Amino acid sequence: MKLIVASILVLLTASSIAQCVTVWVPQDQPTIQAGLTVAVSGDTVRISCGSYNEYQINVPSGVFLVSETGLPECVTIDAAKHGPVLICQAGPETTVINGITIANGFSPFVEGAGVRCLSGSDVTLDNCIIRSCETIQVSGGGLYSESGSFVRIHDCRLYGNAAGYRGGGAFFGGSASITDSEFSSNRAGLGAGLFIEDAAELSIDSTHLSGNVAIEGGGGADICGVTSARITSTVVLDNQSLLDGGGLRFSGGTAGLMTDCLIEGNTAGDLGGGIAAFDGTSISLEECLIRRNTAACGGGVACDSSSPSFTKCTLSGNASTNHGGALYCYQAAPSLTQCTLVGNATAGTGTIYCKRYSAPQLEQCIVAFNDGGGAVTCVSSSVPVFTQDCVFACSSSDSLCGSHAENIFTDPLMCGFGAGDYSLCADSPCLPAGNIWEVQMGALGAGCGPCATTVNRSSWGQLKSSYRP
Repeated sequence: MKLIVASILVLLTASSIAQCVTVWVPQDQPTIQAGLTVAVSGDTVRISCGSYNEYQINVPSGVFLVSETGLPECVTIDAAKHGPVLICQAGPETTVINGITIANGFSPFVEGAGVRCLSGSDVTLDNCIIRSCETIQVSGGGLYSESGSFVRIHDCRLYGNAAGYRGGGAFFGGSASITDSEFSSNRAGLGAGLFIEDAAELSIDSTHLSGNVAIEGGGGADICGVTSARITSTVVLDNQSLLDGGGLRFSGGTAGLMTDCLIEGNTAGDLGGGIAAFDGTSISLEECLIRRNTAACGGGVACDSSSPSFTKCTLSGNASTNHGGALYCYQAAPSLTQCTLVGNATAGTGTIYCKRYSAPQLEQCIVAFNDGGGAVTCVSSSVPVFTQDCVFACSSSDSLCGSHAENIFTDPLMCGFGAGDYSLCADSPCLPAGNIWEVQMGALGAGCGPCATTVNRSSWGQLKSSYRP
């Protein structure tokens, strides 16, 4: 009896294995669509190296669609602007697309010109390229995922895509996990690199957003209504928005955690060169570097009706043409703890500009060596709160408005301000041993031995001229 049962199990296992087959294109089936049509969940459709002029390819749930070598240079699916390229169907199993270039998709009035992931689909793209795909009046130039989908992107490049509405590189309406990927030179109305809306889960790690251009907002990314965002070790570089959020735009109550990120060289025509936070956003940033961004207001960060928090972050070399070289607040209450604001500039007023009942809180921060309009400007009943901060050498004035107590107005003694080293000398008053509160001020601790001399205010103009990002 035991022998019979064992034999049955062996036969069942062999039958199960036999059901998972590999279909070669073009050896077994002449086209990719033909190969996918005969495939079922668990099967692999393996494509020989070459270029394939196909479009509107339906990919069933649970199928593995892979190139011969696993490298995107091996296989290109070129839709030649005749229609969208891949449409991933709903189903309980994970669909995997590996080592493929998806190019020249076109979908003027239906979302998703490169890859469209339908509601209920579970899709992984690994080591793929999506390029030169375009929608006209809708979203998701490179990729579009519907609400209720789950899409994972790993080691992929999405570049040169465009959307007439949102998400030039990609639009995510469902949950998303993005790792080790690049979104560059994409265009859209909102969220040129990425647009993410109401995602139940969002994780972005070790990803680059660069050279993307948005008309309305979110040059690098626009994240709206995501309450559990996790963004780590990500670079947001040289993106542009003609309105708000040159680098990143947060809205719709977005919350979560962003750590160890670089936001650099982004430009906004209106608010927030690096980051613009709107509509109840309360995302937390930790140990991030926000530098060399420009905007009309809020060269580094602009907050409108929002309360993001910044811990151990550095805002340096940012510039505004109107107000708030580092930070602009409108009906906002951001909090900054142990942050460093140095080398920022404004042609208007205020390294920190507070308008219309704004109440930012700065605790144990360094605000020093900033150019234009003084350390802080308060208008329209704004009351910022400064506690145990170091304020020094902000041109025009180091005086504070709002609520301020237990602050120091002396040289923080940085190891190499002119060279961009904002760590502190061993004898800095911003180290715990150097002040009566025994607290750390600023984002960086000791980075060198004692400093022989302090910065002389009379030589401040000379020092500024030597520091330009």
